[in-house]
Amino acid sequence: MKRLISCLLLAASSVTVSAQNDAAKPRHADSLAIRETILNYVEGFYYGEVKRMEKAVHPELAKRIIVRDTSGVTMVSNMGSSTLIYNTSRQSKKAQERKEPIKTEILVYDIFKNIATAKASTDKFSFIDYVQLGKINGEWKIVNVLWEFTGEKKQ
Repeated sequence: MKRLISCLLLAASSVTVSAQNDAAKPRHADSLAIRETILNYVEGFYYGEVKRMEKAVHPELAKRIIVRDTSGVTMVSNMGSSTLIYNTSRQSKKAQERKEPIKTEILVYDIFKNIATAKASTDKFSFIDYVQLGKINGEWKIVNVLWEFTGEKKQ
């Protein structure tokens, strides 16, 4: 009887481990796709590559920063995808002068079904981005970005 119970427990645990491994595969693939999307966003801007930026962001992107005006009033400043893509196109001249590649750190905080949240920072820009993504028609797209200056002077 002990042997039967041991065999049943062993069989049940191997089914659980197998199910966990199967569940982890899509999550790992999503994590890689999310990282690629964020790299397209960051590197696309740094190198002035409009196509990469367009691939990364949803047309209804909302990019926001908390700012203070000259009278000291705090408010939210908004940027949409068209402004971000325009600003990216203006980076191409600067990108030609850049000698060193950009190093980007990406932390994927959470993935739940078709939504995810992550943080991106670089060795070249003096700000960080908190990024929210949605999986739309099978592709991860950046939907929201909340960003802030770090106060550090970078190259």
